[in-house]
Amino acid sequence: MLWIPGVDEIPLSILDADEDGMIAAAVKKIGPATRALHDMKAGEPIGIRGPFGNWFTLKKGKLLMVGGGTGIAPLLFLAKKLNAEQARPTLVLGAKSKEELLFLDELGQLCSSGNFVATTEDGSYGMKCLVTEPLEKQMSRQRFDMVYACGPEQMLKRVFDLAEKHRTCM
Repeated sequence: MLWIPGVDEIPLSILDADEDGMIAAAVKKIGPATRALHDMKAGEPIGIRGPFGNWFTLKKGKLLMVGGGTGIAPLLFLAKKLNAEQARPTLVLGAKSKEELLFLDELGQLCSSGNFVATTEDGSYGMKCLVTEPLEKQMSRQRFDMVYACGPEQMLKRVFDLAEKHRTCM
């Protein structure tokens, strides 16, 4: 949880972290707290509580990452960790528009060659559809040992249902 003094506290996922304890987060300006955060100057105080929520368990084998919207951000951190373990996952990303498809180049470099699918709801990049549409095709073609997903709740529910249908671990 990230606290912006005098404004609000908001949940954020870690985008990156280094060995010195410095962390990075991607923050979309959508409400009063994120607007205030974007308007802050370097060195102004913020508060951090946590960690809360869930984390990703590193696995080996055939791996699939599914990201939607701002849920793409923590997948970059995960992809870097998986690469350190010599794992190159298949990646399926979706967002409303190309501008909201975060970290495309970096994620493309960290994932399996040729196993990268991007979708946008408006058709401005990749396939024009929800991220779960090509995901079903991907899961019907091959079995994955682990599926990592981060994004909107409706997307996560659909990813879970597809994983169960295709008997994929999640």
